[in-house]
Amino acid sequence: MKVVAVVGSIRRGNTLKMVQASCSKFLPEEIDIIDLGKIQIDFCTGCLYCDETQKCNIDDDLSKLMDKIAEADAYIFATPVRWSLLSGEMKTFFDRLNPFATVGTLNGKKCILLTVGQSEKESEDAFSIDLGLKSMEFFCENAGIDVIDEVKAYGCLAENDITNSSYLEKCYKAAEKLRNTLL
Repeated sequence: MKVVAVVGSIRRGNTLKMVQASCSKFLPEEIDIIDLGKIQIDFCTGCLYCDETQKCNIDDDLSKLMDKIAEADAYIFATPVRWSLLSGEMKTFFDRLNPFATVGTLNGKKCILLTVGQSEKESEDAFSIDLGLKSMEFFCENAGIDVIDEVKAYGCLAENDITNSSYLEKCYKAAEKLRNTLL
């Protein structure tokens, strides 16, 4: 079993902690972590080269990780949510997976989705976190990836807000569900 976990935040805070909690349900050799804040990832240029060749013509750090992504059985996608949107790093990552969409490489793979934001759960702007998650759901649906579980963390602004909440336990449970679908 091979799982690729993608940290869609350049900060070393709540999103990373959610991924680390989820990854703890897997053996180290089963997990590859792609930390988008630590790699050079260029924007998709919309050149459509990948539609013709099933390869991206951009040569950056992400291009060197594409085989790992293609060979994975499952994914953990995690992003902070701002203004009802997933992070720019995660959006760029999803855009760059277009070469896989042209040949169905991601069809039938499994994932869990993790989102975190500063809005309080009962606040009038809590929908912001829901909409960020919805964006990731749409990506997965279009790519043919089955979403096994989701965790939405509310009220997390400071770097360690998630540590004193129930959200990390939800990450453990979501990862356990993912693991069980792969066994």
